[in-house]
Amino acid sequence: MLRFFAGLAFTSLFAVTLLAEEPARAYRLTPKAEATLGQFGLSDLAPITQGKARHVRGLGGVAATNGLSLVVGAIVDPDTSSSIFGIDANSAISLLEICGPVAETDPFHQQESTLTLDLEVGSFSAALLGGAGGAAQALFR
Repeated sequence: MLRFFAGLAFTSLFAVTLLAEEPARAYRLTPKAEATLGQFGLSDLAPITQGKARHVRGLGGVAATNGLSLVVGAIVDPDTSSSIFGIDANSAISLLEICGPVAETDPFHQQESTLTLDLEVGSFSAALLGGAGGAAQALFR
């Protein structure tokens, strides 16, 4: 019975050691990919092992910002019902993903919408100028 448990413990230890040395992904480079890496001096590049990957997983993070600016305008001549309509919409998004230790790097975005309308019908004259926008920064600490 003692031999059984000793053998089981040895087998478990051996399996864990082998798993730790397996590449993080079972990915093999094609000969063409290896040749391309060699052209850039990266022929010694090897996948990270599971054991090494375990030490860096979860050390990074993700931060994002997003925004929308919208300007809508319309001018109508009350006498002739002539009209002009305009819309301008802009959206922005910023995404930051750090896969290593968290650094003081912050995602930032800005967006702006502008709209200019002019309507002239006979003696009627009107103009409209509008704008909207915004910016955001996520503090990633």
